[in-house]
Parts: sequence; C-alpha cells; structure tokens
Amino acid sequence: MRAIEANHVEGLRVAMTMVSPPAASSDALATQKEHRLPYVIYEGDTVICQTSDGRMFFQAVTKDEATFEERNKKLVKVTGGLFPDPVAPETGEGFVPDGDNRHYADTNSAQTLKQTDIGGLREKGASGKEIIQMLVENSSTWETKTEFSKQKYLKKKQQKYMPRVRFLRCTAESLCRTYRLKNPSKICNLREDTLGQILVYGNIFAGAQVLVVDTCMGLVTGAVAERQGGSGRLICPYEGQQPSADILRRFNFDKLTLESIHYLPFKQVRLLGLKEEEVLEPKKVARDGLSQEQRERLAAERAKNFTPEQQKHYADKKARREETKLSHQKPSVIRQWAREKSDSLVIAANYNPEAILMALLPYLGRSKPFVVYSEFLEPLTRTFARLQKMESIIDLQLNETWTRENQVLPGRTHPEMTMSACSGYLLWGIKILGIPALDVTSSAAANEEAEYTTCSSFFALKKLKAQSYLLQARRVKLFVTEHKVKCRALNPFYLYVRVCAHKQRLIALPKYTVLG
Repeated sequence: MRAIEANHVEGLRVAMTMVSPPAASSDALATQKEHRLPYVIYEGDTVICQTSDGRMFFQAVTKDEATFEERNKKLVKVTGGLFPDPVAPETGEGFVPDGDNRHYADTNSAQTLKQTDIGGLREKGASGKEIIQMLVENSSTWETKTEFSKQKYLKKKQQKYMPRVRFLRCTAESLCRTYRLKNPSKICNLREDTLGQILVYGNIFAGAQVLVVDTCMGLVTGAVAERQGGSGRLICPYEGQQPSADILRRFNFDKLTLESIHYLPFKQVRLLGLKEEEVLEPKKVARDGLSQEQRERLAAERAKNFTPEQQKHYADKKARREETKLSHQKPSVIRQWAREKSDSLVIAANYNPEAILMALLPYLGRSKPFVVYSEFLEPLTRTFARLQKMESIIDLQLNETWTRENQVLPGRTHPEMTMSACSGYLLWGIKILGIPALDVTSSAAANEEAEYTTCSSFFALKKLKAQSYLLQARRVKLFVTEHKVKCRALNPFYLYVRVCAHKQRLIALPKYTVLG
C-alpha cells in the first residue's frame, strides 16, 4: 500500500508519475513477466486507487504520467494513511467525549476567511496543510466544537485541499471488495468472506485440476488461479461465443498462471460422455472461402506496402496471434483432461445450478468436494432436494452467508448502518461414488427425468411398499421405507427419522437439517 498526496488541488485532479527501472531488453522484460515477485507492482500492471473521498477505481501503471482526472499534478509519497490530522493529534479510540454540540448553531458565518483569500493563498503556493491551518485559525466556533466535530471538520477539508490516493495491489479480496462497492450485480453480489468460503469448501490447492463455472466476470476463476499460483489446471465451461473474464486481466497474472486456465464451451461438455475417437469435429468453413495458406499469402503481399511503423505493428500482432495459438490447447485435449476426473468442482453462476451440477458431477473424482454459490435460495433448495436422493453424495449442506461490520468503541458501538442485505447462499458436499454421465443421444428433459426416477439400484431393491402418514400438527408427509422415513414439508423442511420396528412407531433422530 502507498499513500500519495497532491496539493493545491480542488477535488482529486492528480497524476501518477512512475519511476521506471533502467531500460532492458525484450528478453529481460519477458523473463520479468514470467517470473513475478509477490507483493510487487510492475510497470503495466493494474492497481486499485482508493481516494480519501471514498472512491475506488482502477489505474494502469505506466512509465509516463498517467492522469487520473483533469489537472496534471505530480504525486508525492506521504505517511499517515488516507486521513492524517494536519492540525491536531488524532483522537484515540478509547477517548470518551465530555461535551456536546447542543449550544452550537450553524449559521454559515463562523468562517471569516473568504474564498478570495483562499485563492490568493493558492496563487502564492501555499500547501494544503497551510490552508487548513488558516481555516482553523479563522473559525470563530473552533474552540466550542467537540473533539469528534473537529476531526470530522478536518477530514472534510482534507478531501478538498489535501486529496490523497492509496494504491492497492489487485488480489481476489481487493477486487471483490472494489466491485462489491461499485457494481455488485456484475459479480452476482459476491462478498469477500463468501469468496473465501468457496475456496475453503472447494479444497483448492496447488497442483489440483478444478472445474470452474464462473459468470462473475472471472472473479472466481482468478481467485482459484491465485490460490494455485500457476501449479495446477483450471477447466472453465462457459456459455456463449466467448467467456466473460474481464476481471481476470486485472489480477496481473504471470504467463504460467494464465496458461493454466483453459476454457471449454458447454456444447463440448455434452461430448465428454463419448470416447474421443467417437467425437466428430465440425469442419471449419472460412467466411471468404480462402484457405489459411492463401489468406497468409495475401496478408504478406499487403504488408509490403506498409510503412516501417505499420510493418512493425503487423509483425507484433502476428507474433501475439501465434503465441496465443501455442498457449491455447485443442478442445480434444481439454475434453480428455475433463474425462480424467477433477479434484474439485466450483460453480458460481447465474444459470440454473441444478442442471450445471448434474452435468459436471460425473467428471468429479471420488471423495472430492463440490461447492455451488447462488444469489437466491430457491434454485439451491431444488438442487439440495435432488442431491439428497443420491447415495453418491454425502456431507451435503446449504447455508446462508452473512457478515456485518461493527464499530466497537466506548459509547459508540454500533453496526454498519448502510450495507446490502443480499448475501448469497452456498451449497457444498462430497461425491463418494461414481455417477454415470448423461446420455448425449437423449434430450435434456429425458436425462433430467431419468435422474429423478432412477436412484441407486441398491436402494431401489431394498425399498418396501411406501406408506404415507399425514401429521396434521406438523403438516409434513412421511414416506416410510425399510431404512428410514423421509419427512417433507412445504417450507421446505427436511427431517430424517427411523422406524422402530418392535414398537411400530416413528422416532425422530436428534440430527436434522433445516432449510429456508
């Protein structure tokens, strides 16, 4: 973190001047990108700028001056954080006020220093600290203010005459917090603590192969890749023409980490149930009807008429295209990786979680965890009910995530007054038995119906004739089988009981799960 200050500025109209290292060759720069040191911001990276007036935005670190807003002011390194007190010492957290503002009347006439006088001070080159000192000395009500009123007044003047900027390194936590404050709907209202729980329940570790379905603009994918540190493999199914991963580029990953992320269209997921030799790849038809060799020959002929600058730009673009082709794996290779079973399955999408989970569970290894995040409870409730019928899933849990910041000070303890009520829900469990893949020759509706009706063959053979009992007091329906009785209510409320055969009555087990 760095705190940067710009003086003589009304509002935050500042620029960033980066001190670049000595000139290096292209090979050295490539090596620097491939082997990045942790906790270091390099030239070309993206940083989060946190201002003293509460704003947060992204800024690219360049060798030249990068103007934040209107005026071009150089930044200087300062100490004290975003809110240092330029006049009076900071009030301690244990301080208890002994006065109040009951006799204070804000008539907007307490300040004798006029705006023209402040303009004259700026023209003379007075610093922001000197201007705030003059405002305090010319305030007739300064001595009557309480200590907290003084601190509030000074912070307000600092935002105007001493704006400060703090640079934050882009990590999964800082990016999640920034997008949650700016536009939480883009990341499905995902919060930092929820993102941490996803990584924990998903058992993300270095060297693992993880299936990730992410519609949070690449935030969850980047968090998993950050945890693995380039050691491992991510297979990311996506819907549409291309994956939505705008946040992924802000992580400033090195080449090794970026090459560990592989994308697979959902239409390719349906082919995982087939052997690779049975898959028929569609033939690529060029829009202009030309072959690849003819297209390259025409491009080379056009490049002869380019200027030296245009030729350099064309060569760089061609080199980047070739590098991209080499780094991207073929769909057949990614499909084969997916068939080899993954170590974890993470879903954080605004799609139907039930359909996605059932399609990808066959490609999760045994004794491996899965975790599903959703903004809404209802789709996860249906998924929970379906997974409960499967003997291949254990340790199934569905919880709501919720966190609230509290200020704890003597006489001033209170929760955060403005916060979002949308916390999201997490469903996680462990797969212990193999699950057959969906039949690619049948429709999705037929696959879904078959999955609902055909449970494990062992449980189907042991099932007795179902007897229904209706308890009016609890409004639940009991489905009696040989081993257990399942209670279903409308809220939904699930309770497991067992049959006491010798007394012919139902006894509730002490452990139960409540949803909703």
